[in-house]
Amino acid sequence: MSVLDSLLGRRPSSERPDLAAWLLGASPVLVVGEDGPGAPSMPFPGAQVLRHETSGGPGLPFHDRDPRRLPVRDGEFRAVVLVDVLDKLLDVGFAFDDARRAVAGGGFLLVVQTVSPEDFEQRANWNAVARMRDPRQTWTPSGRQFAALSNGLGMDRVRDAAWEETADPLAASRPGTSAQLALLVAAVAARGATGVIRDGMLVLERRAVLLRRS
Repeated sequence: MSVLDSLLGRRPSSERPDLAAWLLGASPVLVVGEDGPGAPSMPFPGAQVLRHETSGGPGLPFHDRDPRRLPVRDGEFRAVVLVDVLDKLLDVGFAFDDARRAVAGGGFLLVVQTVSPEDFEQRANWNAVARMRDPRQTWTPSGRQFAALSNGLGMDRVRDAAWEETADPLAASRPGTSAQLALLVAAVAARGATGVIRDGMLVLERRAVLLRRS
């Protein structure tokens, strides 16, 4: 079964899987993405964490002409974890190539990503809220788009999962945008976009796929 087949038919669970256990004790581990409280990167104790930025400093390339690369040697890590990175890129392929470069042969690439609703209008609402909360935001892929991206990497799929979390929609907003964000969240809730705002909380549908480099 392909990643596309397995993820499209899966209902999100209410519990996050033990992502650290997926790596089978692989070490060293590099996590690229979020490193704050509650972020999916937190289950990886001892990992080196690199916050993903869209400009300035070393990191994953944002687009095809961006010369930045991860500040690591080829094959330096037994596992690389990308956490909520895909929605902060313009050209995903170049970033994946660099992440794969950092993985040793037989090592793992774990991609953890919040996905947006499949419905286009709800997806637009999701991205409007996400952009106001985080200026690095570009466009959050839907579950189908994430599955297609994962399936096209040319790596062996080991396992995958889908689950749902919630968060305060007004948290982590950019300075000076709290009032506007509160109005936007209220408008989205009034439209009945339950895939974005439910019971006053931001809905986070997470997808994870573990790939092995041959």
